[in-house]
Amino acid sequence: MWRNKGIGRELVAKSEETFVSLNRALTHFAIALKTHSMDAISFVEGLGYGIQSLILRLDGPTAVQPEECELQMGIARLEHIPLFIHLEPDTYWGRRDRDAWEYTIRGGNCYALSEPESNMVVGFIHLEPAPDAGDATVISFSYREGYGRDVVKAALYETKTEKTVFWVQDSHEEILDYLYAEGFIRAESEFLAKKRVMYSGE
Repeated sequence: MWRNKGIGRELVAKSEETFVSLNRALTHFAIALKTHSMDAISFVEGLGYGIQSLILRLDGPTAVQPEECELQMGIARLEHIPLFIHLEPDTYWGRRDRDAWEYTIRGGNCYALSEPESNMVVGFIHLEPAPDAGDATVISFSYREGYGRDVVKAALYETKTEKTVFWVQDSHEEILDYLYAEGFIRAESEFLAKKRVMYSGE
């Protein structure tokens, strides 16, 4: 009844205008699409969005006796942002913008992970309640190449809830293999579509 009337197109256009007015440093818009909705994929591609990756939601038990974390963990601070920006992007949305990092860190439950010997920052984790999954925590993370699995282990070690939720890009095979081996199962899938923000004059 409400399809093909331009309502969806107008909603996206107004949302983009609002985001740009709130954050002039914004570089990209992103939309997540359920994998079964091919019509939705055609719709966002028609608006100039490109499909970037397939994102998997993995739900699983937080280990009763998780492996001890070999990385040092400390509260993430604003002065860490220049280091965090150069880590592998957050496995769900990706973070390359200082304002987005500052907003996340100020919200709390954010940790910096470093190697004990060199004190080099190799990862970041953010823990949030998962209201749709009962006693569960949603974990987002970023990491230095070669440390992804260690960062995920550290996140599980820090989690206090019964269950854990990860959103992971399908290209992160080592992390997916580890989580599947730990009893996680795919609960949902989404395509991530992105479009570069074009400011007037570009």
